[in-house]
Amino acid sequence: MNIVAGSYEKYILGWTLNHNKQGGKSNGDEEQEVCYLNSTFTYPAHMAPIKCLAMAGPVLVTGGMDDAIKIFDVAAYCEVGSLLHHSAAITSLSFYGDQCYGKAEGNDIAYPRNLLSGSLDGNICIWDSDLWVHLKTMKAHKKGVNDLAIHPSGRLALSVGRDCHLSMFNLIKGRCTFTSNLQKEATLIEFNSRVGDSYSVGIDEVVSVHNAEDARLLHSLQHSKRVLCLSPAQNGLLLTGGEDSTIRAWDLASGKISFSLENAHKNRIKGLSVLGPKTSIESDDAPYLVTSASSDGIIRVWDVRMVKRENSTPLSETDSKARITCLASSTSNRLRKAQAFIERDLRSEKGELMASKKESKAKRKSKESNLKEDSHPSFAKKKKSKKLMGIKKKKGMKKKGVAKHGKLAAALS
Repeated sequence: MNIVAGSYEKYILGWTLNHNKQGGKSNGDEEQEVCYLNSTFTYPAHMAPIKCLAMAGPVLVTGGMDDAIKIFDVAAYCEVGSLLHHSAAITSLSFYGDQCYGKAEGNDIAYPRNLLSGSLDGNICIWDSDLWVHLKTMKAHKKGVNDLAIHPSGRLALSVGRDCHLSMFNLIKGRCTFTSNLQKEATLIEFNSRVGDSYSVGIDEVVSVHNAEDARLLHSLQHSKRVLCLSPAQNGLLLTGGEDSTIRAWDLASGKISFSLENAHKNRIKGLSVLGPKTSIESDDAPYLVTSASSDGIIRVWDVRMVKRENSTPLSETDSKARITCLASSTSNRLRKAQAFIERDLRSEKGELMASKKESKAKRKSKESNLKEDSHPSFAKKKKSKKLMGIKKKKGMKKKGVAKHGKLAAALS
C-alpha cells in the first residue's frame, strides 16, 4: 500500500504501509493488525504549494499553485512529465478507470483511462491518461473550480466552484449540460458509492447527501466546524474530517453517525483515505484501514474494528514535519503495471527503431542509385562528346572567318 501527501512546502512525501497479523494472547483475544509506515521518498514536485493529489495504481498526479500538473510513477520512483494547459492554480484532480472503482479482476492490469483536472481559471480539462494528451477543455464556472467528481459510469461529472454553482457535465459529448445555484460556496463534492446513486456536497460545516437522479436532498450531515475532506467507503459509509479534528463515519442509509474518532488529531484534518476493505471476515465488509493527515504533518493509520470497540489508538503514525495540504493512497497492481509499461515502451521503441532503420535504408538505396546514374559510362561519353563537338565547331567558325577576311584584304589591295 502506498500513501502520498502533498505539502505547503512544495514537496510530495511517500510511505509504504506494511502490515501483518499479531497473534492474540492466551485468553482468546483475536489477532490484531500491526502496521508500519516506512518513508520511501521526499521530492520537490512543484514551484509553489501543492493543492491536490490523485492516485491510481502506480500513477500519481499532483496539482499545484504553479498552474502545473506533474505525473509520477510511484513504483519506479520517478517523474514522468508535466501537463501545462491551465492558466491558474490546480484545485482538483480525479481519475476515471476500472482501477478507481475496484472493477479489475484476475490478472487484468488495472489502470486509469482518463484524468479530469479543475483549476481556478474556471475550466475542467479531460486528459488521456495513457498517452497523456489533452482531449477537451470544458468551461465549468465563471470563477474558479473548487472540486470535481466523476460518476463511476464515466458518463458524467459534477463540479462545484467559487461562483456558488454546481455544474454537471456530459463526458461523452464533453460539455456542460446543467448548472444549479447553491446559494453558498461549496468546497467539496463526491459520489458516495461504486454505483453512484448519490453524491455529497460540502458547504462549510454541513455535508448534504443528494439523490443522483433528481438531486433530491436525502440527508444533511451536521458538523461542529468546517468540513475539509470526504472519503466514501464501502458498506454505505462516508468518512468526514475537518477543523474540529474529529473523524466521523456516517451511515448514508440513515444519515446518522456509525462511529467517530474524537480528537483524532491535534490540528485540523486535511486528508482522509480508505486503504482497503475488510475481507477476511465475511460478516463485516466495512473498511478496516483508514489513514488521516493533519495540517501539522502527522499521518495516522486507524483500524475501524478497534474504533468500534472504543479503542482510539492508531495502529501506526509518523511525523512528516511538513504542513500537509492533501492525501492520496493506492493499493492495487503497482509493480505489474509498471512492468507492463516498461514492456510496452520497449516494444514501442523497438518499432520506432525498425521504422527508422527502414527509412534510412531506403534513403541510402536512393542515393546509391543516383550515384550509379551519374557514373554510368555511356552517359559520361555522351556528355563528353557533346562538349568536344561544341569546341570543334567554335574553332572551325573562327578559322573560316579568318580566311574570309584574308581574301577580302588581298582583293582590296
